Amino acid sequence: MHRRSNIRLVLIWTLLLSVYCQELVFVGDVDEEDSKVEEATVVEEPSRETFVPTNEWQEIKPGQAIPRGLHVRMDMQTGKKEARLMQDEETKEQREQRILESIKNIKDDMKDSPKVQGTGKTKWRSMDEIKQEMKDIDLKVTEDYLSMKELLEGLDQEKEEENQVAALEELEFHVHQYDNAVDFLQLNGITRGVLPALNSTSVEVKRAGSLLLGGAAQSHPEVQAAAVQAGVLPLLLRLVHLEGDARVAARALYALSSLLRSSHAGQQEFLAQGGLAVLASALADEAAGREKVRIKALTLLHDLMLEVDGMGDLIREAGICQVWDKVLVVPRNDRGAKREDHLSAIGDQWPLRQEHDTVGKVLEALARVAKPCRTELTASSELKAKLAFLRQEYSVLRDREAAEGEGEVFSEIAATLDALTQELGQGRFEL
Repeated sequence: MHRRSNIRLVLIWTLLLSVYCQELVFVGDVDEEDSKVEEATVVEEPSRETFVPTNEWQEIKPGQAIPRGLHVRMDMQTGKKEARLMQDEETKEQREQRILESIKNIKDDMKDSPKVQGTGKTKWRSMDEIKQEMKDIDLKVTEDYLSMKELLEGLDQEKEEENQVAALEELEFHVHQYDNAVDFLQLNGITRGVLPALNSTSVEVKRAGSLLLGGAAQSHPEVQAAAVQAGVLPLLLRLVHLEGDARVAARALYALSSLLRSSHAGQQEFLAQGGLAVLASALADEAAGREKVRIKALTLLHDLMLEVDGMGDLIREAGICQVWDKVLVVPRNDRGAKREDHLSAIGDQWPLRQEHDTVGKVLEALARVAKPCRTELTASSELKAKLAFLRQEYSVLRDREAAEGEGEVFSEIAATLDALTQELGQGRFEL
């Protein structure tokens, strides 16, 4: 029996040699166990002699110590071992691209993957297994990244308006997260997604593109800088100034506000492109349905006044001092409106009319420009009449609010009106 077993082992060994007699490649830094095996196999006897590698294959002499990180091969028939320096290594970019392509197609691979007999499992690795293997490289591949990549690739080819809008809205959902916005830039999302949308002839696509840009740029200096560099500001100003659809103009102002907030470079480019003149035009537009556009223009102007030095002379040159008699709108004053205001003043259970919020925002912006625009403001009889009426109305509402001890909205508006009166040196406006 012992002899028969030896014969069987010889036959198996011969068969293995015939099948596996080929070049084997070992990489020194695989893992701890492989390292131990390599050392046990290659370093056959203690020696201080170290193998000196080159770009050419060299025989490893018995007893030589092999440095880590070499290509090592062994002839299974002769037992001869050779090594050389690592060659033709992938660059980081090539490796990242290969992994991304693999993950992109993983769903199709899994669907068509043959099953391992007796296990019911596929031969291919799962997403979790791939992610585990990627821990050692500086690449964060997420489902959001892959989703945005697919959406942008679809936009490159998509012609249907409905599908374009859906893709842009889905991208906008992703870019609110800071890391996703960074990935959006790496995927060239400004050029591939935003610019074509803003240049579209479709109202809905332009709206969706402005919303996407605004979402990506909010409190994100990298996106702000990239968008300005890509030439987005002139497109947005054109939409505000020339777009007939008020919804598009309002979205464009939202995107502008996101781009310019706390961005010195963006603010300077905005001023250089004539942005204040565009705001003046938007503020003076009394067309029906443009109220939201005026409010967003006011908000942007207010922010710029807070952040940009030397705005006084600029707003006068842009014509902003002449628009306030049109911008300031007196709230409804009928019996029903008075009743609603009375209820709002005596308790917080009754909602405040939207008109009061609008008046408050207009007055805050007006107070900001009162000093540089003093000459124009005091010369407008229409504006003086509106301010006098509002001061009288909000004084009454403030007293009611104070008597009930509920809320501060009417008190704040009344205080702003008092400050305006003092700033403009009118004492008491007369009706």
